[in-house]
Amino acid sequence: MNYGTIPVVHAVGGLRDTVQPFNPYDESGLGWTFDSAEVGKLIHALGNCLLTYREYKKSWEGIQRRGMMQDLSWDHAAQNYEEVLVAAKYQW
Repeated sequence: MNYGTIPVVHAVGGLRDTVQPFNPYDESGLGWTFDSAEVGKLIHALGNCLLTYREYKKSWEGIQRRGMMQDLSWDHAAQNYEEVLVAAKYQW
């Protein structure tokens, strides 16, 4: 996403947390996800992606912009992980 690539991913593991599904009604999200590894769901997600690319250029550019603004660096991830560990430590 750092270079403007818009993801279409199977929503598992870290991808579920990283790629918020595109919502055309409020212009939010970073790409398209599908919840189970089935051909039909992948085709549906790709179809929505291609439709947006062809018919809704402003939305497409918005998705790219939001994706490029994300801080997906290891430094940021490590800081978030440390915050979770500190919070867990003081909950005991």
